[in-house]
Amino acid sequence: MGGQNNPDDETFLPQKKRKHSRGVGNEYESNDVRILHVEAETSIVFDPPSENWQKEKSRFFGLKVKNYHKTVPTRQVSINARPVKHAQMRGDVNCLFRTFSYIIFGVQTHYAEIRQKVIEYMTKNRIIFEQCTNET
Repeated sequence: MGGQNNPDDETFLPQKKRKHSRGVGNEYESNDVRILHVEAETSIVFDPPSENWQKEKSRFFGLKVKNYHKTVPTRQVSINARPVKHAQMRGDVNCLFRTFSYIIFGVQTHYAEIRQKVIEYMTKNRIIFEQCTNET
């Protein structure tokens, strides 16, 4: 083969446009582009917060860390892997901020301070967020 296309291999031949039917009113045309393989990421880097990271972020908020997370090494994990540990968050309108609080401080209780900082940042940088939402 040596880099040459095999003329008998239909994947290398231009395809004539032809109509296919997927049912009433769902016709489509195929053309000469064919996807042969899709490769997706199958693993991600798991880099949990360290004690130093928690201290650094807590200083930003002027609050103290209540519980440090167990230090575990950074590692590759399958994107489909189940978490070894998870924490229940109170299911209210502040659950995102409760999660941030838990990650930084080891407790959910500082969610209001985090939410306030986010609101201040978004208000100060309103133009950035207006561009994202197309609202004025």
